[in-house]
Amino acid sequence: MTFRNCVAYNDAGGALGMCCESGAELSNVRYEDCTVLHATHPNPSRGAIGIELEGTGAINGFRFENLVIEDVTGELHPALKVVNNWDDWHMNLPSPPGRPYEQANPPARKEPRGAIRNVLFRNITVLRCDTEDVVLMADGPQSPIENVTFDNVVIAGKRLEPKDPRLKTNAWVRNVVVR
Repeated sequence: MTFRNCVAYNDAGGALGMCCESGAELSNVRYEDCTVLHATHPNPSRGAIGIELEGTGAINGFRFENLVIEDVTGELHPALKVVNNWDDWHMNLPSPPGRPYEQANPPARKEPRGAIRNVLFRNITVLRCDTEDVVLMADGPQSPIENVTFDNVVIAGKRLEPKDPRLKTNAWVRNVVVR
């Protein structure tokens, strides 16, 4: 599935990507040559673009290419986010000190979340944002996030670099490449 030459304005969450519940596998989805004029959210559950998986369905082969994000507002609303670790943001559950994208006491799940694999962000320009964080948070060892590539990603005039402190990950995120 390809979304091409789109213009998005969103004042209630994520503008482009996979958001929320999925009980089946979703693969080979592309967003290319799109512009996000504005994205805001009062809490950090979603990024302006990316994947927020709440469910058991696996995600594989998402590509975000040649995108411009003009304005992202919200203190914890990152422009780029890939997560399968949290569906309870509306409950205002506590976070560990200095780790605002993780739950201090995550709920037990009957079934593991779906894994997220093979995600590409290429030629992404974020012009203005309240937070420059890039968030990748996996739910646990049975629900990893693997093989995420950032190729020529520029946030607020600063190119994302390997080992960039703006990259926020946890132990179950593997093989993140920045070039």
